[in-house]
Amino acid sequence: MNIYEFEDKQFTPDRVHAYKPNKQTCIVIDNGSHTCRAGWSRDSKPKLIFRNLIAKHRGKKEETSASHYYGNNIKQLEDPRWNIRTQYDMDVVSHFDVQEHAFDYLFKYLGINTNNSVNHPVCITEGVCIPNQSRQNMSELLFECYNVPHIVYGVDKLFSWRKNMKAAKYGIIVSCGYQTSHVLPIVNGMLDAKNARRLNAGGMNMMIHLQQLLQLKHPNHSSLFNLSRAQELLKTKTYFPQHFFEELKKWKEKDFRESKQIKIKVPVINTVTEKDIEFRRVQAKRLKEVNQKKREEKTKQDEEKLSTLEEMLELETYNSTTFKQKLKQQGFKDVNEVETTIDEIKEKIKDRKLKSELYFEEMRNWDSNIFINNHNMSYEEVQSTIVKLEDEKVLLQDKQRKRGSHKQALNKRKSYASKERMRILNQLAKSGNPTNVNKTKTEDTFGMKDSDWEVYKYINKQGSDSEDEQEQERLNEIEQSLTQSQLLINRLMVGRGQMYEYLPLTTEQIHIPEILYQPSIIGNTQEGLTGMFEYMLKNYDEDIQKKLIENIFITGGVSKINGFKERLSTEIMAVLPFLSKYNIYQAKDCLLDSWYGAKEFIENTADISKIAISKEDYDEYGVGLLQEHQCSNVYVEFSQ
Repeated sequence: MNIYEFEDKQFTPDRVHAYKPNKQTCIVIDNGSHTCRAGWSRDSKPKLIFRNLIAKHRGKKEETSASHYYGNNIKQLEDPRWNIRTQYDMDVVSHFDVQEHAFDYLFKYLGINTNNSVNHPVCITEGVCIPNQSRQNMSELLFECYNVPHIVYGVDKLFSWRKNMKAAKYGIIVSCGYQTSHVLPIVNGMLDAKNARRLNAGGMNMMIHLQQLLQLKHPNHSSLFNLSRAQELLKTKTYFPQHFFEELKKWKEKDFRESKQIKIKVPVINTVTEKDIEFRRVQAKRLKEVNQKKREEKTKQDEEKLSTLEEMLELETYNSTTFKQKLKQQGFKDVNEVETTIDEIKEKIKDRKLKSELYFEEMRNWDSNIFINNHNMSYEEVQSTIVKLEDEKVLLQDKQRKRGSHKQALNKRKSYASKERMRILNQLAKSGNPTNVNKTKTEDTFGMKDSDWEVYKYINKQGSDSEDEQEQERLNEIEQSLTQSQLLINRLMVGRGQMYEYLPLTTEQIHIPEILYQPSIIGNTQEGLTGMFEYMLKNYDEDIQKKLIENIFITGGVSKINGFKERLSTEIMAVLPFLSKYNIYQAKDCLLDSWYGAKEFIENTADISKIAISKEDYDEYGVGLLQEHQCSNVYVEFSQ
């Protein structure tokens, strides 16, 4: 059995690094929507890696050092006292108050201690094709608030491409990140932005959907499945099958399901108290009182009807004419039918009176019917009792649902249930008709006329609701027994230590990653990665297509999920012409290669001013100014 126990890793607080002043050294920041990585261009690896999140204390309006925490200083990410926010909205920085906290955290722990300024160039990543206004706000924050001398903007995916693909002039980047996924064509060494495609789905959507599925599947443990644990399961226990629907069919097989199923180890949660049992008892008593009142009303109605029929039956002996008139008014054919109806009513009255006697007997002894704990029962025996009660509860609820649906269907003239009932009634009517001597088949037209429907409604008697009452009473008894059993489990667990149970993780393992290829799973109307790839290729002629598919490069945190490369290869093969040759390369480090690529790009640039914008350029030129280079977005100036 594959057993998994949550690790619940906590953030490790960063230390303040020693500061070595050198104005020529650039600060490299991979400002990702999930994680930020920062360090000096002279470093071999980033000094800081932290989540781009801020935690603010709920209800505190004033800003103090204890009212908010950023990055790795957040002690409990799932603590309900904190309001968690990020500066990103669909891969675009839009909350610059949070971004300012990110820069404060970053510069502080890099050890920068110069007054009122950061005297170093900054190379920072941004999303693909972001609005100029967003870049303008970022430039304003860095230039006005931190007085940086130069800013170099670049796209994280392009830095990762440069790090891994070196001098490749043509290719396709398939990047699957936290909030979005992209298919980006590289033509003549530059991003062809007009043919790029974006899917508004990524790792965050997978986490949220997995959390919701698990909470729906295990409602009694919904509090255990937070976003952090959903992310943990997404990283370690999900995978991309090469053929999704074929894999789903395999999950129907018992042996395959047992071999692939993962059991999540969680503590047994029992919050049942004596108050819960008393509440169930009060509910049960109230329901019994309501049902008894209904029984008394129906008994009274039946006794009145019985009295009327018996009086009508007495008329037969001394006034046959009046008797026949009454018989016709009441809708009876003959005396036998009246006598049969009288016998049925007497039986119902007898049955209800018997139930009433049982009810009054139960009410007399109600206070003494207190649940007595059987301490001879073991924990396993109580658990088995709970399972049986739960199964019975499900069966009764299913019966109630089916009966309710059937009753609703019978009230609709064109429903299948109504048509079937009318057909059967018509057949019964024909079977009792002796006039059809030749036994010839005639056309069944019953139900075609409005008058037929009126006849049908008249004979469609629902009968008494005694069955519903009995089932509802039994359901209430089951709920009460379940509550008592849970309380007994609580008592049995005292002194035995923490008890655990195992929750199954089955087709969610493949269902969640499939969001990238079928976004409709989460209600997204966009096409998936396959459709984006195919659409992008159609915008180029055959020669360019061949060059592009020679270098298909995958990056982004989601691409680390098992089977991503193999599934993408299967999907690409399906949309390319027969016998097409293509190559798929994966980033050596899908998480850090953007930072390494930016670091190498800065180191290999002799004059940083040629790829950066200065404070003077910012003051002189328009909104969202960008110095274009091989790893940057394309600057598009809009007329005012």
